[in-house]
Amino acid sequence: MLTLKRYPLTPVPLSLCHMDGTINETDKSKLVKPLIDREKIVESIPKELDVVIIDGFFYLYTLRDIPSTFGAISYHLLRNLTNHVATEIHVIFDTYPTPSIKDYEHSIRDNSRNDDFVIEGPQTKRPANFIAELKTSNSSKHLSSFSSMIGRLKTKLR
Repeated sequence: MLTLKRYPLTPVPLSLCHMDGTINETDKSKLVKPLIDREKIVESIPKELDVVIIDGFFYLYTLRDIPSTFGAISYHLLRNLTNHVATEIHVIFDTYPTPSIKDYEHSIRDNSRNDDFVIEGPQTKRPANFIAELKTSNSSKHLSSFSSMIGRLKTKLR
């Protein structure tokens, strides 16, 4: 009986799915509130910024008038990043390694398309629906070449 109690009695753990098989989702705000409640309140805001951390996907989603090539997108991103006065700037693109609970969502999005693009260099044209492309499972694979392009641009600007 002890061995039996160690394993879930459902096909999928209830921490991942409901009894009917639908994905168990939690609002991010519900997860953040307990963390905020545990944090000490900062009495004063620092006068200088040492480090700025930017969510790369969020930044790309907020772009208006998206440039037509990946080189131009990289340049636009880098130009905006240099407006910060911090000594360090980090652009983070989160990824979900496979297998992941996000695989199901990605498979739904990816079913409607069967083409794949490759960023071969700064002259590579971005997909017509760039924002939709960011939501596919292949986007993190492509962002590694995109971020290295930003690094090369940064070196040229120095």
